[in-house]
Amino acid sequence: MNGLVKKVVAISLIGCLQLGTGAAVAEAATRHDDSRQRQEQRVNRNHQEEQRRLQEQREREKRLHEQREREKRLQEQREREKRLQEQREREKRLQEQREREKRLQEQRERERRLQEERRLHEQRERERRHREEMERHEREMQRRHYESDWEWHERQEREKERHDNTLRDIGLGLILLTILANSVGGDEAGD
Repeated sequence: MNGLVKKVVAISLIGCLQLGTGAAVAEAATRHDDSRQRQEQRVNRNHQEEQRRLQEQREREKRLHEQREREKRLQEQREREKRLQEQREREKRLQEQREREKRLQEQRERERRLQEERRLHEQRERERRHREEMERHEREMQRRHYESDWEWHERQEREKERHDNTLRDIGLGLILLTILANSVGGDEAGD
């Protein structure tokens, strides 16, 4: 019996030993696998976190680049608009200057025409006065049927003197008109 008990005890001990070893191995294997899984999970999480950070950084850089590009395009557009506005203002000033010069030229032309008309009118008036004076002088120089020779010669002398004075006045007007026309013409040429 002693032998049998010893065998049972030995077998039981071997079974316990096997069971304990199996449980220890199973426990160790689970812990080992669990720590490896945890380590892999940590590595994966770290890798994912690193990937997420890199992706966020790329997105930030992309947004920053896009923002800079938008600002650059906006700045270029503002500069183009500013240049266009300056060009429009220059063109407007040039157009206004041309219009002023045109109005000034038209005004000068009107003044010149008016002066020319005045000069022609005064010249016609002088010619008319001269013609009337010559007709009057001819009439006055003829002898009237009721005059004596002495009266007629006296009247002729007075008439010659009056006639010369009148012609001098008409000639003086012509000289003054010529001087004025030349001075106005000179002023226009100087402008």
